[in-house]
Amino acid sequence: MRHAREMKGALRRKAEARLADAAPMPTAASAETLLHELQVHQIELQMQNEALRQAQGELEESRDRYVDLFESAPVAYVTLSPDGRVADGNLLATRILGLTQAGMLQRQFEDFIAPTDLERWREHATIAWAGAAHPPLNCELLLRNAAGLEFPAQLECVVRDRVRTGPTMRIAFFDITERCEAAAEIHRLAYFDPLTHLPNRRLLLDRLTQTLAAAARHGHYGAILFLDLDDFKGLNDTRGHNAGDQLLVEVGHRLRTGLREGDTVARMGGDEFVVILDGLGLTREGATVLAQTISEKLRQDIARPVDLGQFGFHSTVSIGARLFGPGETVEQLLRQADLALYKAKSAGRNRVRFFDPSMQAALDAGGGLEGGLGQTWLEE
Repeated sequence: MRHAREMKGALRRKAEARLADAAPMPTAASAETLLHELQVHQIELQMQNEALRQAQGELEESRDRYVDLFESAPVAYVTLSPDGRVADGNLLATRILGLTQAGMLQRQFEDFIAPTDLERWREHATIAWAGAAHPPLNCELLLRNAAGLEFPAQLECVVRDRVRTGPTMRIAFFDITERCEAAAEIHRLAYFDPLTHLPNRRLLLDRLTQTLAAAARHGHYGAILFLDLDDFKGLNDTRGHNAGDQLLVEVGHRLRTGLREGDTVARMGGDEFVVILDGLGLTREGATVLAQTISEKLRQDIARPVDLGQFGFHSTVSIGARLFGPGETVEQLLRQADLALYKAKSAGRNRVRFFDPSMQAALDAGGGLEGGLGQTWLEE
């Protein structure tokens, strides 16, 4: 109020000064005095109108700048009313969502959320509208454009409660498809073999650790199988590495399709594969029979002829198996399964051999030659 009075007084003084420049100030109370007051008031009104026009021009210029920035922003923006409808959206938002601005307005923002993430969005929106999101709420959701194509997006939601317009939610969102694809590629390179797309050594060790923990909790038995293709080097030497790669891919496929759901097959490199058989039973005898049955089935699957394009190839595999139950260690299993594979190779190849304690006794008596195989495998 004081500021308004000061501005009015200053405006009055300016009006009087402008009138004084145009005509002399009357010296006595008369009609001329009244005329003077009217002239001052008229000039004051003119100056007020000029100030209003200038303020309006500045406001319109500021609004135009805001609209330009909003419309051409490199970030997609939408504004929601309290009922969740889109009240505004910039050009990038329309392009990403596949609609015109007119087509986007008044639609529920939920229409652009993938069904699998709808409940999560409602939880986030409730928090944001309640004013409990400080700093602004950030989340990652699957959005869906007008064509039904889903894509991952990062959302930043801010609720503003303005005196004239009431509460609105401003959402800035970013298409993070490339970022998610890059993260998936990094994960794939870290945990999967690039040729067969099977888990690699790193992921196998992680899954084996989890499987042993589950066996300890539930008291069931499982088995680990080491598989090595017989005379794979001969194929590489005579037909080239492309033929060898084709065989590895086919073997990986046969192993993957020949196992039960929940089992794991991994490629260790070269022509070596490892299989984890989980949940074979609660008794050692029953688990041994089932592991033997699965191992023989895998051996026979791999023995079927393989079409390598210009020629057919008949491959065989040697398998070393080690049953495990509660209280086993990863290092012990790997070492003893490797020893069982060594025995399968020594017995003539194309066969399955289970680890037997007598193998370990012979290993200890022989100075640890075979045991070094498993340790080397762990250190690679």
